[in-house]
Amino acid sequence: MNYAKLLLFGEYTVLNGGDCIELPYKRYSGVLTLEEPAEGEEQMARWSNRQLLEFYHHLLKTVNTKAYSLSFDIEQMATDMSRGLWFKSDIPGQSGFGSSGALVATIVNRYGINVLAESTENLQRLFAALENNFHGNSSGMDPLVSFLCVPVAKIKNELHFANLQQQLTDEIKLFLVQAKQENNTRALIQTFKKRMADPGFKKSYSENLVPLTNRMISLILNRDNTDWFKYLKELSQQQKAFYSDIIPENLQGMMDSDLFHLKLLGSGGGYMLGFTRDYKETVNFFNTANIPLIRIRHSDLIVE
Repeated sequence: MNYAKLLLFGEYTVLNGGDCIELPYKRYSGVLTLEEPAEGEEQMARWSNRQLLEFYHHLLKTVNTKAYSLSFDIEQMATDMSRGLWFKSDIPGQSGFGSSGALVATIVNRYGINVLAESTENLQRLFAALENNFHGNSSGMDPLVSFLCVPVAKIKNELHFANLQQQLTDEIKLFLVQAKQENNTRALIQTFKKRMADPGFKKSYSENLVPLTNRMISLILNRDNTDWFKYLKELSQQQKAFYSDIIPENLQGMMDSDLFHLKLLGSGGGYMLGFTRDYKETVNFFNTANIPLIRIRHSDLIVE
């Protein structure tokens, strides 16, 4: 079984040389199985089996490049697919929780040979190449976090295991807001890459949002909560400016709030990630706006 993930900071910036930090989210998970689907799961199982077959061919091409030392039990995977192998998952697809990353992680976990002998850096490179099948351009971080089941930070292209036990205290309350907007990660990434082809946009993005995101990650890793919400507000406002084509208009109007702060979750579209000190008042605010919240409890997170 592999868990979903939460990307705390680093969406898109990590694809452009910035830092990122994410952690496993135990509320959702998925597992490869040969069991018969229960009533109501038949269509999902058939679709998943077809998806696995497509991924299988991508895996063959990736492994055959000889760029990766890890080998796979390809024959067993082919046999299992012929017997109806499918990915049984409650991870919402196209919602920013890393459903494709969990799928890649569970395949490597089941069919990879001597996986734990690989370095974390090699695993990330392999995961990026494998997840490219779904997104066209992947950092490899989602499947890495799902596979290792620990928080991971990427700082200046170096990977570090992160202990967030003291940073994500009861003072910092996390929640999710449903964006109610279709999320096609591949399309969103391609759109963003086109915007980065504009020299003016790229310069502004690299000089503003990238260093601010890196600062947020530095604060959390250094256990410095002094200016946490100050920079969160600034991050929220900058994301509103740079990702205006991704963030729904009804939520953009809430990104200047002092009560809470919103940011993208993953590539955007499915959910927004929120932070607040006063969860009760935040719930009241969104109830008035007729927008439901999902509380992220600390017990649902793997923080060390």
